[in-house]
Amino acid sequence: MIQRYPIGMVTWNLKPILDERKITRYALSKRSGLAMGTIYAMYDNRSKQVGLETLSSLLKALRELTGEEVDMGDVLRYT
Repeated sequence: MIQRYPIGMVTWNLKPILDERKITRYALSKRSGLAMGTIYAMYDNRSKQVGLETLSSLLKALRELTGEEVDMGDVLRYT
C-alpha cells in the first residue's frame, strides 16, 4: 500500500536503510540503546516526534553498523 502524505510532512526513511543493508531492528536497538518500540515506530513510519538524544543515538548506531557516514537527511525525508 502506498502511503500519501500532505505537503510539508517529515517522514522516516529508516526501513530502506535497514532493509538494503540487511540490518535487523533488533541489532539497531541493541547498538543504539533505544527501545524496540521506538525502533519499530521509526521503521514503520509511525513515530511523529523524536528527541535530539534519540536521533543522535540512532545516527551513531547506524554509522557503526553500516560503516558509512549516515546523517539526518538519510533517515528523515521532507515531502
